[in-house]
Amino acid sequence: MDQNQIDHLIKKIIAGDAEAEQELYNSFKQEVEFIIKLKIGKTNPDWKDLHQEIFAAFFQRISDGQYDSIRGTLGAFLQSTIKYKIMDYMKSPAFKKRQNYCAIDDLKLETQNGNPSDNFIDNEERELLKQAITELDEPYKQILFFSIYKQLKVKEISEKLGLSEQKVSNLKSYALTLLKKKLEKYF
Repeated sequence: MDQNQIDHLIKKIIAGDAEAEQELYNSFKQEVEFIIKLKIGKTNPDWKDLHQEIFAAFFQRISDGQYDSIRGTLGAFLQSTIKYKIMDYMKSPAFKKRQNYCAIDDLKLETQNGNPSDNFIDNEERELLKQAITELDEPYKQILFFSIYKQLKVKEISEKLGLSEQKVSNLKSYALTLLKKKLEKYF
């Protein structure tokens, strides 16, 4: 897209033309998706929300007259929007929570013995366990993460989450029941 086309689209966006926004969105959506997944992780389900937030902020900045082709390209203008939105996200509690769950994939738990076939089975079982935990709803996933991977006691989890010990105990019990049902499919 040359600068004349961009300038024409910018004028239409400032005038409130949704079709111009859609055309610009289509031009940049794959690039933005790639950058988001690169920065926050391709398996992070928050990427879609962040994608929308970036474009909403991008179009708002254009509508507010912040884009000036003399100061730089539209791509550079978009990059600055991406940069600041990703930085905001990485400071958020949602990202910190997701980062903890992503750490499950990075854990290398020791195998019980040196038999190579047992190591394969242990690895397979660990992968199934990780998969089953990540499929659970948020409160159960969080409780099991702290319990299994961080090896926190109920009291420590309750302090960390600001819940009563009874509530944490109930959530943990139900989460283990759900986890058992998920794992029964595989065994």
